[in-house]
Amino acid sequence: MRPAVVAAAVACAAMGSAWAQSAGAPRAVVIEPSVSITQTITDNLRLTPEKSADAITQLTAGLRMSSRTGRVQGALDYALNGYVYARGSGRSDLQNTLNASGRMDVVDNWFSIDASAAITQQTISAFDVQGVDPALGSSNRTEQRSFQIAPSWRGTLAGLVDYRATIAHGASRSDARDSLGNSTTTSGSLTISGRRSVPFGWSATISRRQLDYDASRATEEDAARVSLTYIATPELQLSSSLGRERTNLTSLDKESNVTWGFGADWSPSPRTRLTAQQSHRSFGNSYNLAFEHRMPRTTFRLSSSRDIQDPSSPGSSRFGLDMDKLLAEIRAIPDPVLRNQVSRELGFLFGSATLQSRVDASVRYQGLRTSFSAIVADTSSSRLDPLAAVSGDLGQSDTVRQRLYSFGIDHRLTPVTSLGLSLSRQRNAGEQNSLSNVLTTWMLSLTTVAGPRANATVSARHVVFDSSTSPYTENAVVATYGLKF
Repeated sequence: MRPAVVAAAVACAAMGSAWAQSAGAPRAVVIEPSVSITQTITDNLRLTPEKSADAITQLTAGLRMSSRTGRVQGALDYALNGYVYARGSGRSDLQNTLNASGRMDVVDNWFSIDASAAITQQTISAFDVQGVDPALGSSNRTEQRSFQIAPSWRGTLAGLVDYRATIAHGASRSDARDSLGNSTTTSGSLTISGRRSVPFGWSATISRRQLDYDASRATEEDAARVSLTYIATPELQLSSSLGRERTNLTSLDKESNVTWGFGADWSPSPRTRLTAQQSHRSFGNSYNLAFEHRMPRTTFRLSSSRDIQDPSSPGSSRFGLDMDKLLAEIRAIPDPVLRNQVSRELGFLFGSATLQSRVDASVRYQGLRTSFSAIVADTSSSRLDPLAAVSGDLGQSDTVRQRLYSFGIDHRLTPVTSLGLSLSRQRNAGEQNSLSNVLTTWMLSLTTVAGPRANATVSARHVVFDSSTSPYTENAVVATYGLKF
């Protein structure tokens, strides 16, 4: 069964169960169908130096569902997009997007199942032609389908020790050449922890994980770890760990290494939080740093991480380890067109075990009539498995560096109408100058509420793609009318 089918089945089954359980319970389940029509007039359909104009009609049918009570809780966001080209110069196409996650409590306080699924339009190569619209230049874009399902058991032994056992299976598939983006992950873990005796706590974990890329080879990782926590003050919690790891991630045969780590979680006020963790692993040091400070109208966020890329988590091969934090900022971008653009520009397909370092910084201001947001993201992806025969970007360069800068400002002209201006710039670079490119986009948009459940957007964009192999410019006018039911 294709992962896309599994993904849709898992999500819809969970939401359907929630609907059945919550019949008669007001707003236990929220269902929001939507439809929209988008007309795009572009002067460069194929994103090539020689321009070819066309008009593209996009029809979108969407469904959002969420359940926050009962045995099943989760959310589903699905859209089916159809494209028709006026001059026939493009291929009429259907594209799916899905983002779903949920939890089912099968047996209260003992057995539960977590599931997640995603279908995205993914950029295949960071070194090939980049674009901001999935209807244009489709040769460097493919549909990426991923899912993960994880049953878990939890309980207490003799009233003294808590336990949790989890088995997880996930897969990611795309239609890209050389099986890029195709992987399967199976893992299991058992954790026991003592009933917390403030200020100290402890836990012990054993785990096993197997990662199999279609484009390279399978790797395994066995680990055992003991962790200690200490609540120094109500605002500060410290942690440390010591263990052993046996893996063939960086060697032909499994090698054993000592692992250790430490961390801190500091919340000096309800508006400020700092979390820091560092671990020594078989491939070197991994870390995760996150800082957030909220003021009445302004929010600052900063995160930095270094770890193995996990392809079993839906969307992770596209977004990276700290993308959840960045997605929160993307959703907060005032300009809806810029939100769509920034979320599409990030990432490329991997074909083997990959190490990723990432830094994200953002600031968001929400004024009475004017709002703005700024995002900076810097990602470095490198080959972790020296024995894998790698294709794709990491076959051309051992390291791929991606930097994204985006800024959007939105001004409310009337209670229902806003004018937005946005700028984004992304630079992709390999170890050779010939592998570098820069994508710059300016966008001006006017958004209005056209009725109780209707909205309309008109935007104009100017795109410049600098590359030594296939540079281009593109100009377009886009109009969208949408209805929610």
